[in-house]
Amino acid sequence: MENLTKVMMLIICITILAGCQKDLNTSPFDAEQKKNRATAFAADFGDGESSARIGRGVNNRVFSKLVANANEKQQFAEHYSQIAIEEQRLFGIPASITLSQAILESDGGTSYNAINFKNLFGVKCKNDVTFHEVDCRLNPDLIEQGEFAVYQTPWFSFRSHSRFLAERIYYTACFKCEDYACWAEELQRANYGGDDEEYAAKLISVIEYYDLARFDGATKENTNKKPQGILSVETWILNNSHGDNTAGKRKTFKKELPNGEFTIYEYEINRQIVARLVSRCNQLGLNYKVLVPEIQDIGLMERANRANRFEKQLGKTALITIDHNATAFDNENKYSIADEYENAAKQVASGMESHIYRGSEMEAFTKRLKVNVEHFLPEWHQRGIKKSNFWTLKATSMPAAILELGFFDNYSEACFLMSDKFQSKIVEAIIMTMCEFSNIEYLGNGIQG
Repeated sequence: MENLTKVMMLIICITILAGCQKDLNTSPFDAEQKKNRATAFAADFGDGESSARIGRGVNNRVFSKLVANANEKQQFAEHYSQIAIEEQRLFGIPASITLSQAILESDGGTSYNAINFKNLFGVKCKNDVTFHEVDCRLNPDLIEQGEFAVYQTPWFSFRSHSRFLAERIYYTACFKCEDYACWAEELQRANYGGDDEEYAAKLISVIEYYDLARFDGATKENTNKKPQGILSVETWILNNSHGDNTAGKRKTFKKELPNGEFTIYEYEINRQIVARLVSRCNQLGLNYKVLVPEIQDIGLMERANRANRFEKQLGKTALITIDHNATAFDNENKYSIADEYENAAKQVASGMESHIYRGSEMEAFTKRLKVNVEHFLPEWHQRGIKKSNFWTLKATSMPAAILELGFFDNYSEACFLMSDKFQSKIVEAIIMTMCEFSNIEYLGNGIQG
């Protein structure tokens, strides 16, 4: 009897310990995975919308894995949607295909390659098919597959993926497709998924479950050609607005600025931006002319005349004026509306806006710039595109735009405008847009949003 009691006690202890151990090993995602598995199995026996979400030919086990941690994968798709949309516009690859491949290949950004290599598409290191990688490394869990490409940022992984598809002859049939289902099937036919006979069905299931096709309609232009508007630029005229002696184009604060000074001069930050643009133009092979190399102010009429002379000599030019905004204040800088509205009403005294002349060909440029600024500086308030009659817009013979990058008389904004973070990213947004309208391939320099 005593032995039987001991055995019973031992069984009870083991049961308790097993239960405790199970609790200790429970993943915070288990509940959601259970729910997704239940959805998947229920869908197999249902009809209507539930059945559609299974996709085309994917079994319950596979589908269950595709929708595990669904919230995280949905967030992953939303986070990278703008990049996928941009790649669609430039290369003609549906955003839904790009995002579904990224979700499938990187398990929604959680794979070893994604975390450690910024490689979201499982791209291998091969000299003839890989682009933009900074290194080649082995995945310790997939050593037999050889080295994978390592990227500086996920953006380069997306661009490498786009070029991988666009520049390989065996994916030509994909670009004749008119919907994501055709794309998925042609990718499998071209052996993108290797020996996986369900690769197309998996992509379609991911697209339909996470409703990724909604991103395909975000752009009407699905081509890898340069923008189809009339604007085509061979030489960019860069105008660093104002000079060191321009009245009113400075602001004195009571608080110290990041450079240790109390007064900010607009001409200085204008010229800093133009200098960075010049450096990137030299790196990428963009043709440019600096309109005002002088430090002192040059009048608006002379600026317009210089620009027109460049247009006459060179043809196919466009004028970009780098400027910074300010609210009303007197020349002694005693008061600014921005002081009153700082951190209270950003729509009044904060953010970037673009100005073009009515009917200007530069409207296409400013619209693309808006998208690119959203990519590099998603936190930056954009006040929109305005049609204005400023002299350098209406008195010049070439397409022209004035870019008011921010309010220099808003103290917190002034500090950001002076920072390397802002200047480097706004320059990349402008340069990317210039490349698109010059038929020059944009190559990033590691600065991403």
